[in-house]
Amino acid sequence: MSDWNSNQYMKFGAERTQPSADLVNRLGSISPNRILDLGCGPVNSTKKLAERFGEAEILGIDCSEDMLEKARATYPELKFERSSVPDDLDKLGGKF
Repeated sequence: MSDWNSNQYMKFGAERTQPSADLVNRLGSISPNRILDLGCGPVNSTKKLAERFGEAEILGIDCSEDMLEKARATYPELKFERSSVPDDLDKLGGKF
């Protein structure tokens, strides 16, 4: 499988981000301590989570190094790891 291209992906950024925005808006008044963003891509979904739950520890994971490079450059204060879902979930440790 070829690696994802973050620039190509974000050509449709609004369309790709809207489902994340809709989900975050439906979460109600929860206050999570930790959030795991599976398939975080170039940070569009993780950004929505960080805006809403800024006090939470947020970890974004993706299998594409290109997506992760874009995510790290955009949000250097957040943690991002290269991981394959579901193969590597046990390695993350803890509860999210």
